Amino acid sequence: MIDLNENATFAITADSGELERQAVLLVRSIKRYAPDANVVVFIPRASRGEVSGDALATYRSAGSVVWGEIPISEYPISALLGAFVAAEERSETEYLVAMDTDTLLLDRLRVQQGGDVWLRPVDVGAQYWGSQDSMGDWKQLYERFGLSIPDRGEYVEAAIDGRAVPPYWNSGVTITTDRSLPERWLRYTKEMYYDDELPVSRDEFFIDQLSLSVATARNEVQELDERTNYPLGGRLSVPSNVSVIHYGDRRNLARVFSQPVRRELRESGAIPDITSGDMLRTLLDVCSTKSGRVLDYEQKNRLRGLVSAVLPQSVVDR
Repeated sequence: MIDLNENATFAITADSGELERQAVLLVRSIKRYAPDANVVVFIPRASRGEVSGDALATYRSAGSVVWGEIPISEYPISALLGAFVAAEERSETEYLVAMDTDTLLLDRLRVQQGGDVWLRPVDVGAQYWGSQDSMGDWKQLYERFGLSIPDRGEYVEAAIDGRAVPPYWNSGVTITTDRSLPERWLRYTKEMYYDDELPVSRDEFFIDQLSLSVATARNEVQELDERTNYPLGGRLSVPSNVSVIHYGDRRNLARVFSQPVRRELRESGAIPDITSGDMLRTLLDVCSTKSGRVLDYEQKNRLRGLVSAVLPQSVVDR
């Protein structure tokens, strides 16, 4: 196993408000478990003046702050790709690590030897882009970039529901030694977003994951197991051997039961007050397609309707 503490640059994004709180928590976790690593924090230039001085001090103590334009202004998720490109331009470390703002390190980050990209498959295969119905669209995407669609022997297993899917990767933790990947990933994302001839809707939430799958087609990808990008949205608790949690909504951190970690999260204000509505919401999440095993979409919608009858709609919609 390779420990990424000493030879890695982490790329993350931040902003004001909730994203600031999440980014501060993430940077602190990186410095706790990878104290020698460099951190590049990308912040939209439009937010200058809205980010607190304390947050900026935290970011700069871990590395550097880059102010810039979101690469695809209509698609804010692309800020992470901007961070990844900035990290490649400003570092000489062997490993580049892009992490979603809603992730946290709980242990040292290690990867298996071999390969030049490390990724975890998507959470749930029970979705359009994991189904056989999407194969024509995947073929069109691969062909646009001069590639052949992977065959069945190259399929991977979705992290939560275990379904066999094309090499479709979760972008929450992306690790590479291929210094051309950040720019290629961003370029492919822009083309998929703006080219109306491609079968990708601009309303698609995970365009960056579609483009990542194609952008890494010629790489030697090593699969990360879920402990290195643990999808907390579909789980009730966090095992003790997890190194990175991908928590989504910060209220999900209440599912961290390890007392030392829980104490740190409480003291830092990471875990908000949990209401009975949040507990029902957790049940709805876990008994749904996020867990991939209990309810299909139709059944989930029925349960959501029952929950909405007794809870404020603002809670149900979260």
